[in-house]
Amino acid sequence: MMIGVLLLLCLSLSVSSEIIKVGDIITKGHGVKGTISIYNSSTIVVDNFEYDGGAPDAFFMVGDSEKPGEGGTILPYPFEGKFYEYNDPDTPIIEGVHTGSKIVLTLPSDNDVSDYKWFSVWCRAYNINFGDVYFPESLEVAEGESEPEAEIPSPIAPISNDISGHKDHEYHHGDHSEAESHAEDEPLPGSASFICPSVISLSITSLIFLLCQL
Repeated sequence: MMIGVLLLLCLSLSVSSEIIKVGDIITKGHGVKGTISIYNSSTIVVDNFEYDGGAPDAFFMVGDSEKPGEGGTILPYPFEGKFYEYNDPDTPIIEGVHTGSKIVLTLPSDNDVSDYKWFSVWCRAYNINFGDVYFPESLEVAEGESEPEAEIPSPIAPISNDISGHKDHEYHHGDHSEAESHAEDEPLPGSASFICPSVISLSITSLIFLLCQL
């Protein structure tokens, strides 16, 4: 009986520490790059974010439509406790040039990652998609509140292959008024996740130690 309880305890520790890497942003303009991971149900992390800073009205955005488009949910960065309507002129844009930044984004409290289909770096002024990633069709992520950026570790490379299903490509973004979103060309990915190896090792070690005490 005791052994069964200990096994369940270790399993729960591993599952609760699951890290989901969604994939790399597909570059579509302004040098936007980065790797998207899901930290918990209310937090998205962009590692190694790159952006040339040249767009007039760029935001991080998620949405539940078939492809990135106007009317999505803007995720302000840095987050200061307030969300904005899509057309709110006071919405803070992505500031400056980024060359490998770590970006931690908070979702509205009444939604979680599984409510959305895609992530995009979006120019509201010209309805242009500078880069996107599609979320897996089914997600099982740990519940959690947003945490300070410094307390969120960078993701470990997944055991399975990248689940984004995209090939890297980039087009030269010229006149904003003529550029078109290419999100419809991107295939929708499947789903996958991985468990942090260090957590598995810790759980097994703890189990062995506890069994030795019986």
